[in-house]
Amino acid sequence: MHSEKTGKFLYGLLAGFLLSCVLWTLFVYGQTGNPTMSSQWVYDAYEKKRAIAANQNSDSGRILLIGGSGILFGLNSRMIENYFDKPVINYGVNAGLLLPYTLHAAKSVLRKGDLAVLCLEYPMFTYDGELNGQIISFILSREHDFLRELTIPEIIKVYSLVTFSRVMEGYRQTGKESAVSGLYGAHNIDDNGDQLNTAREQRTEDFFHEVLSHKPELYGVNFSGSTLSWEYIKDFLRWADGTGVKAIFTPVPFLKKEEYYNTDTEKYFYEHLPEYARSRGLDYIGSPYDFMYNEDAFFNTNYHLTSEYRDINTERFIRLIEEHVLY
Repeated sequence: MHSEKTGKFLYGLLAGFLLSCVLWTLFVYGQTGNPTMSSQWVYDAYEKKRAIAANQNSDSGRILLIGGSGILFGLNSRMIENYFDKPVINYGVNAGLLLPYTLHAAKSVLRKGDLAVLCLEYPMFTYDGELNGQIISFILSREHDFLRELTIPEIIKVYSLVTFSRVMEGYRQTGKESAVSGLYGAHNIDDNGDQLNTAREQRTEDFFHEVLSHKPELYGVNFSGSTLSWEYIKDFLRWADGTGVKAIFTPVPFLKKEEYYNTDTEKYFYEHLPEYARSRGLDYIGSPYDFMYNEDAFFNTNYHLTSEYRDINTERFIRLIEEHVLY
C-alpha cells in the first residue's frame, strides 16, 4: 500500500512537471516574433549592414569582416577598401549573440568570390552551448527560425532560461521603433558598417573607468578541442567552400593584461590558438599578442578601440591579410 501511494505521488509530480513545461513553452511561444527594445539596436545594426552588403558589388569579389563589436569598433573599412581597391563591409555587431548566430548572419550576405575575414572574439572559440539573455531575447523576438540550426540542448535552453520579465516584454512589444540615440545602433554606423563617434576626446570618464576596471578574462580555462565551437566553424567552412567563399581567421583587438603572458592556462591559450585552429582546418593567420593594446587604446570595453587606435590596428590588419587578398 505504501509503495502504491509513493508511486502515485511520484507520478503526480512527474505529470505536474510535464504540464508546467508545456504551459511555459506555450506561454513563451505566444510572444515569439514580437519586437522588444532589448533586441532593437542589434536588429537595427544588422538591418543596416545587410542593406550595405546588398548594394556592394564587385567582379573581383568583396571583403566582409565577420565578428562582434571588436571589429565594429576596431577596423577602419575605408582604409582597407582604399588599400585593396575592393568593397569592404564591416559585418561585426555584437559578440553577445555568440558564435552560431554570428556565422549564421554572415551566410546571409556572403557571395561567391567574397573573402570572409573572421575576426572572432576569443569566447567564440570556447563556445559550448552556453546561452545568455541577449541571444535568447534576440532569437525569440527577431530570429525564431534560427532555432532550426541549434542543437536540441540549445533549443531547450532558449525556452527554459528565458525570464518571466523578458516574456512579458515580448507581449508588450516594446521594440516597435528603431533606436536613434545612444552609443550603439544603426544611427552610429557609417556606410561601410563601422562604428562612429569613438574618438579619444569623446571617451567619457565613465567609459574609460569601464576599461580600467576590466579584470583579466579567463578564456584559457575553457579552451578545448571538444567544444561545440569547432563543429559550428567546421560547418561554416564546409558551407563557404561549397559557395565559393574564401575564409580566413585573424586575431581581434583586445586589452592587454600581464596575466595573458604569465598565467599558464591563458598563456597557453593565446600562444596555441592559431596553431590549434590550423590543425582543425582553419586558415588562421597572425598572433593574438600582436593585436593586444594598452588601456589608453580603448574606448569603453576591453574590445572597443578608440578611432585613433582603430586606424593603427587597421594598418597592422592590412599587412597581415595582404597576401591573402592579393594572391
